[in-house]
Amino acid sequence: MSDSSRLSQARESIASHIYVSSVYFVAVGVLYLWGFWSSFGINILEYVDLADIVKTTAYPITAVGVLVALGALLGSGLATGGSLPEGGGRNTRLGRLLNWLSPFLLASYIIGTALWILLGPVEKWKYLPVLLGVPVYVKARQARLLAETIPDDNFRSIVVFVLAILPATAYGQGALNAEKIRSGVAFTYSISQLPGYPAKSDALTQPRLIGRAGDHTFFFDPVQDAVLVAEIDADSALVLMRYKKPQAAGAALVP
Repeated sequence: MSDSSRLSQARESIASHIYVSSVYFVAVGVLYLWGFWSSFGINILEYVDLADIVKTTAYPITAVGVLVALGALLGSGLATGGSLPEGGGRNTRLGRLLNWLSPFLLASYIIGTALWILLGPVEKWKYLPVLLGVPVYVKARQARLLAETIPDDNFRSIVVFVLAILPATAYGQGALNAEKIRSGVAFTYSISQLPGYPAKSDALTQPRLIGRAGDHTFFFDPVQDAVLVAEIDADSALVLMRYKKPQAAGAALVP
C-alpha cells in the first residue's frame, strides 16, 4: 500500500471518528435538555437550534463527563488489585448456582429497572444511569468497541464505560436540576416586574427562572404550578437573585 493510500485512509478514519463523536455528543446534549425542560412540560426543541444546543449544554455535559470519568478511573483502580483469574469460580458450587440463576437474575434486573423508571421518584436518576449503562457497557466490551482506536484494554474499558453511562446520566442530571427549581432547593428568581404578572415579596413565591431559549425567557410559578413565557426587550433590565434552601440546623450532627 502506498503512502498516499495510507494517508487517505487515515484522513477518512479521522473524519469518520469526528462525525460519529459530534453526533454522539449532540445527542447527549439533547438528552440533557430533554430531561431538564420536559420536567416543566416544555418541548425545548421548538425554541432552539443546533448552535443553541451546543452552547447551552457544553458546560453541564463536560462537568458530568468529568465526574463520570473520575468515578470510572477510581473504580478501575480499586478493582484491579483484587480480580480473580478468568473462569476461576465458574465450576464451584456457588458458580454453578449463579449460572443456573442467571436467566432469573437478568429478568429481575430488567423488570425492576423498568418499574423504577416508570414509578420511581425523580431521585432515581442518581442511580439509574449505572443500571441502564452497565448492560450497554457489557455488550460494547464483548463487541470490542474502539479496540482498533484504543489498543490498551484498561483505558478502553474506562472510555467505553463513560460513553455507555453518559447519555442516561445527562438526562438524569437535567431532571435533577429541574427538580431543584420545582422543589425550591436552589433556584434563581426574578425581583423585576414581569410583563402582565404581579410582583411578589417572598422569594419562595417569586417566579423562578427556568432558562432562556431563543427570544423567550421561561419562568416557573410555584404558587400556580405554571410556566410563564416572557419576551424580555433588549433594553429592559431583568434583576435576578439566587436562592438556596438553608440546611437544617441539626443536619450536620446527624451521623
